[in-house]
Amino acid sequence: FFDRAQHNLYNHMDNSRSSYNNRPSATSRFIHFVFKRLYGDIPLSEIRRVFLLSLTFFFMIGGYWLLRSLKDPVITALCGVSVIPRAKMLSVVVVLGVVSGYNYLLSLPHIPKHHLFYFFGTIYFGIFCTIAILLQHPTMGLPNEVS
Repeated sequence: FFDRAQHNLYNHMDNSRSSYNNRPSATSRFIHFVFKRLYGDIPLSEIRRVFLLSLTFFFMIGGYWLLRSLKDPVITALCGVSVIPRAKMLSVVVVLGVVSGYNYLLSLPHIPKHHLFYFFGTIYFGIFCTIAILLQHPTMGLPNEVS
């Protein structure tokens, strides 16, 4: 989806302004001006693609910072402070394994890159939903104040 040009929704903003009816509205000109000032000379057919990729990046970074700030307090509440160094070392090993596996799968010619992206996104979604459900469990999760 993101590796090909999107349908040009702004056909009225091309260079063929032969009549008054083909003239873009003030809103379209303003949006084009803002995009040109912020992102450079992007073809109009690519604006939707740039917007969707920017939105994806925004949510990925936002989720990362949210989870990063919650990681140490949650581990401390569940297992204690002494486990944090081992958890960080395990995190490095797991990330190294996942990135190596992802790079290997990228090198295979019969797997489209966007399918791989959706596959890994679905796996991460499932893992984080499972973790969220387990954190709410009354005996294993954060509500347990006995441990």
